[in-house]
Amino acid sequence: MISRLPMEQEKDKQTVPSWSGYQSLCIEMSPESEIGYLPIIEKSPTTYDTVFTVLQTAQQIAQELQQDKVIITFDQAIYCKALDLVWKHAEIFDNIFLRLGPFHMKMNFMSIIGKRYGSAGLRDLFIESDILAEGSVDAVLSAKHYNRGLRVFKLALEIFFRLHWDGFKKWLVEEKKTSVDDILTLAASVKANCTKDTICLLQGSHDLVKMQSSYAVFGLRLISSFDQSLWSAHCGVPPSLSGI
Repeated sequence: MISRLPMEQEKDKQTVPSWSGYQSLCIEMSPESEIGYLPIIEKSPTTYDTVFTVLQTAQQIAQELQQDKVIITFDQAIYCKALDLVWKHAEIFDNIFLRLGPFHMKMNFMSIIGKRYGSAGLRDLFIESDILAEGSVDAVLSAKHYNRGLRVFKLALEIFFRLHWDGFKKWLVEEKKTSVDDILTLAASVKANCTKDTICLLQGSHDLVKMQSSYAVFGLRLISSFDQSLWSAHCGVPPSLSGI
């Protein structure tokens, strides 16, 4: 919510970046990683023999570094082979944890979003708003276009959040709940100076806690309607997609 609130100030003059840019401004960067390269195995990477050798090599490296567990990331083609070997030789590879690469993980995630929400109106929304052409929308919803898919799903998130926020403000007035003026004042300060210090100030404010509590109550009221609960659930999907 904090990343979205400043965008509600003068919507046509947004200065706060989207999710990725917002995170880079407000979160301390991780220390640099050291990357090393192992000897090349001159065989097809998708054969079981090659994958078995990679798993054994990873175990040996972990043992030399005195690590009990080892996490290995594969792309989708090799991941399924490695998973077969770990399941078949569970007593040998009991300390190995496999992870699907973030690229294929996001593609699977986008495909699930397209299957669930495409026929519920998301396809028509993309076409009628001229975000996507009718000839390419199905490819995006089936995760065939990675970069374009990430962009349009983030745009859809902003659309639904703005609709949510407008409804939330009306609900606050009708229910005579906490005024939105204080939180919007803090949001304006974040927009003017989007730094880690101002974000911490907003996170620790009493007004934000009250606002989040009221927003949670507002969200529970939406669950009573199937259509509203369906699209309310969609608002939590793109941020998860970005965080993979």
